[in-house]
This record gives sequence, structure tokens and C-alpha cells, in this order.
Amino acid sequence: MLVAFHFPPIAQSSGVHRAKSLANYLPEYGWSPLVLTATKNAYEVFHEGNKPVFGDDVVVRRALAFDTARHFAIAGRYPGFLATPDRWMSWWPFAIARGMQMIRKYRPSIVWSTYPIATAHVIGSHLARLARIPWVADFRDSMTDETYPADPSKRRTFEKIESRTVSRCDRVVFTAPGTLQMYRSRYPDVNESKWQLVLNGYDEETFLNAETTDAARSGRTVLLHSGIIYPKERNPVGLFDALSRMQRQGAIDSSRFELRLRAPGNTEYVHRLVKEYKLGDLVTVRDPIPYEQAVSEMLTADGLLILQSEGCNHQIPAKIYEYMRAQKPILALTDPTGDTAGILRQSGARELFLAQLDSAAEIETELQRFIESLDDSDSGVVYPNADSFSRRSQVGTLAGIFDELARS
Repeated sequence: MLVAFHFPPIAQSSGVHRAKSLANYLPEYGWSPLVLTATKNAYEVFHEGNKPVFGDDVVVRRALAFDTARHFAIAGRYPGFLATPDRWMSWWPFAIARGMQMIRKYRPSIVWSTYPIATAHVIGSHLARLARIPWVADFRDSMTDETYPADPSKRRTFEKIESRTVSRCDRVVFTAPGTLQMYRSRYPDVNESKWQLVLNGYDEETFLNAETTDAARSGRTVLLHSGIIYPKERNPVGLFDALSRMQRQGAIDSSRFELRLRAPGNTEYVHRLVKEYKLGDLVTVRDPIPYEQAVSEMLTADGLLILQSEGCNHQIPAKIYEYMRAQKPILALTDPTGDTAGILRQSGARELFLAQLDSAAEIETELQRFIESLDDSDSGVVYPNADSFSRRSQVGTLAGIFDELARS
């Protein structure tokens, strides 16, 4: 049984692809998925076109859920207890009821739940305990750190859920080695076998479909960032400063180069920075497009951009796997010692282009080298080991964990 809030047709989280790939590929490894998710009214953004077609051995059931901030707020305010541990806590009682119906009917062997919706782990814990079956807790991100959540009361709640989850579950799964190591240090008394690593990845079928799509080209060299830009964790100020310097020096020409920001979110902030650094001719901000079109755009771009702060060294952006599968050079503005740089090294990259996100001087040097390499490069395999990061391969790793628990 897969307990996942983020599931198609939601269109506001890259995490949807992790649960979707499990439902899609687990049957290949002898497992029949039962998906317990939320009713789509709980999603701020959804597209019916995002609904995948699963085989007959995949069962999807939805439990009623509300978004406290949208459904229960009066004049923009709502009681805090209605959003503890998160805005979708209303999903909990309905998911328990629906989940128990599924358990009585289908007799699952494993419960798997995925964060970052904390309520999912609360549901997973209850269902596994009621059904007396093993529970695998999946952490796509760390639940707590020294400054998150920022509100002390919410942090205490998250710490309690996190501690109970690690204590009660049979396996804890992470998507990056740095997060796994952080939790291993945080809970030193936990048995070593409990810690497991299952990376994110890319869907080969999506790329095969995208390769048949003709995407328009701009006539300029396009460096593409696909996805959300955060003012803290993915702050583009250093990059914009470097671009502004290069533009003033004549080292970069808007008639030949375009930095394209696809669906960056925080649009007011991004547009303000573009205006502040006078980059209106160099930087274009584009609206969101369907996932398959976004993948097609990666395939037609000249280069791909990663933004990741040093504070996120224990995380790996999910899109980096799609970038590597696209076999386009990646400019990674991230700490060379972090997990993001580490996964690029594992890819067997022909050449690495790395600079600290907050260093305009480093970025200017590396960006110039990156652009020159695009002019001189020939097409071909840029990341020889990219196929090891397919979602099908990673689901196989998780299926192995399920097999081990089912036998025990």
C-alpha cells in the first residue's frame, strides 16, 4: 500500500513522479500497488492530462482531504490546530477509514508512506500498526533541521513525528546520501539495516515520447533552468550579478545567448531581480508547461542549469536526473562538496562545470568556460552512467527492500 498525498493529477510538486513511478514499475518486480491518496480538491493545481494509465494490477483509492488555508480560512486566517502537522491534516481520519477498507479487501504485505506531507507518515504509521504489517517510511526531504520548521511549535511537532517514524517503521528511505548520513548521526542507536537509499530518477518513457515532439528553437544559445527558484535555497542573485558584469564588459551578447527560466515560481521576486540587474534582454521568464513539453524543452536546450545552495548539500534536485538523461551539459551552481556535485561525478560526466551559488566571481568564470564549451562541443553522450538513474532501476532497489521485509 502506497500512502502518497502527491499523486496525479496534482501538478505542483516534482514529488508526484516518485509515487507515480512506484505504481507504474512495481508490477515488473512482482508487486501489485495499492495507492491511497487524496481527493483532488485538496490540490491547489492539478491537470487531468497528468493522469497516467496504469495496468489492471494497480488500485488507486482517494480519501477526502481539504486544504485548511483554502477551505477553512476566514479573511485569510485559520486556527493553527487545523494545520498541524500540515494544512492537509483533515486527510488523516478519512485516509485511515479508506485505508482499512483497502487492507481488509486486498491484504497488503507492506505499507509505504512518503514525506514531505507529514500527515502521510502519521497515516502510514496507523495503518501499518492496525494491519500488523511492515512499514517503510520514505523521506524525499529531511523533516527537520536546525532552522526548519521556522516556527518553534511546529518544529517540536515535526520532531515528534520524525522520532516516532524512525522508531516505529521497519525501514527509513532517503533520496540523497547526505540526508541519510544526517539522520544516521541524529539517531545513533538505530539499527544500521534500517537506513536505506533510493534515489529519484527519470522516466525513460517520457523521454521517448518527448523525443518525438518538435520544440521551437529561439535561434540563440539557450541555458535553461526548468522549475522553481527559491529566494534562499536557489537564489539567482550571484548568477544575475555575473551576467550583468559580463553584459557590461561585452563578454555576453543577448542576440546570441538566452537564460531561460521555465516556471520559476516566485515570479514577482524573479522579475524584480531581472529589472534590478538590467537583464531583460538576456533573461526570459516563461510560464509553466505540461511535464512532457518541459522534458522536450530540456532536449532542445543547449545547456541546463542547476541552482542549489550550500545549505542544501544533503539534497539533490530531482530534475538533475532528467538533465543527465537529456545528455546536455549542466552548469551546476552548487557546493562542489555537496550531494548534487557528487551525483554529477557518479554520472561519469565528460566535464564538470561547478561554481558556488553565492559567488558571482566564480560563476562568471565558470559561465564563460561553459559557454565556450557549448560552442566547441559535439553532440553525443555527456553522462555515460545516466541510465543507472532511471526510475525503473530505482524502483527495483525499493522492490528489493519490500522483498526482504516480506520474507522476514
